[in-house]
Amino acid sequence: MYFLIPLFFYLKGWIAISFQLLKLRFISSAEKDLEILALRSQLALYEGQVIAKKRPKPKPTPLFKQTWIFISKFLSSWREILSVIKPETVVGWHRLKFAELWAKKSKRIGRPTIDREVVKLVRKIYSENFNISPEKIHEQLLLLRLKNPPAPNTIAKYIKDIRKPPTRKQIENWHIFFKNHMDVT
Repeated sequence: MYFLIPLFFYLKGWIAISFQLLKLRFISSAEKDLEILALRSQLALYEGQVIAKKRPKPKPTPLFKQTWIFISKFLSSWREILSVIKPETVVGWHRLKFAELWAKKSKRIGRPTIDREVVKLVRKIYSENFNISPEKIHEQLLLLRLKNPPAPNTIAKYIKDIRKPPTRKQIENWHIFFKNHMDVT
């Protein structure tokens, strides 16, 4: 009776292998290629680290991570093939890469912010002389050896009393407006 137990496990193994072969007949060649890539990447990681006695347990490399993120997107049965790491780890890698991508895309662009100390200094210079222009304040900041002083246009934003003179086009538009409406009272 005891000899039947090993025979049962032996037959169970052959049935499982036969089922896998039958399953291979019904999947596309692209899925087969991805499955081969998945299995070979795991084998390469295992051989490169564990068999070469570099580590007792394989540690995923950046290339391995990127490969598995790709495989997880295009192979439906990727969770069943994965044996070196947990499927949740691959999902975590994908989320991390997605977060990194959006952090990079949403990075602030444009002019850098100006320190409060520089803004206070600009206002102090302006309060000492109300007739000074933003260009002259910029020159004063350069004379004070301030690194990366703000541009005159930026300085003008922090001085509320300064108004830029109207452009020639704005003046002409007003002249035209007055000329057209002179007779209306």
